Amino acid sequence: MSTTLALPLTHSPANGGGTGVRRALLLAAASLALSPQLARAGTPSLIVTADQMLTFGTIVAVGTGSRTIHPDGAVDNEGVVPLGDSTARPAQFTITYDSGNTTGGGYQLMVQLVLAAVDIGAVNGVRGTLTNFRTDIAGVGTLQPGNIGSFTLANCYARVCTTSFRVGARLDLSGNLASAPLRFPLPLAVNVIEMAN
Repeated sequence: MSTTLALPLTHSPANGGGTGVRRALLLAAASLALSPQLARAGTPSLIVTADQMLTFGTIVAVGTGSRTIHPDGAVDNEGVVPLGDSTARPAQFTITYDSGNTTGGGYQLMVQLVLAAVDIGAVNGVRGTLTNFRTDIAGVGTLQPGNIGSFTLANCYARVCTTSFRVGARLDLSGNLASAPLRFPLPLAVNVIEMAN
């Protein structure tokens, strides 16, 4: 299921140089479905889409075991056996920022990500925990729940600037058969600051 949420950004003048600072805070969870809003001219907006959930497939834990999904889609299994639909893939998000500026001019975005704690408890007869969240965003690497990961999206020259990224994790299991594919939405807060070049 795809989740899209758009929020208007508030504008505060920066100290000196006239650089504008625009911020938005967003919680994107794949269990929600909201309609996007289009930015009016001069009104910046942020749309974050949860393109796919973190998916571990259907697996059997032999006593205890783990499956790790890397951001590039690689999978490591320890003490688990894939069954049936064992498709595994990282979560994917797309950030789309509309500056609302139709006159052009380059800018860059400083993006801050915060992953909320994910407690999956018991699912499909299996107890599990999610840890070791990693992303393919250069310079971020690990997303520790509650901590801020920052990156810069440079060379934004069009009114709309967008980027996609993926998040993998390790699922530790104890129990027996998971009778259905194990999929989890990741609650991600995104704070975007526009900085003029």
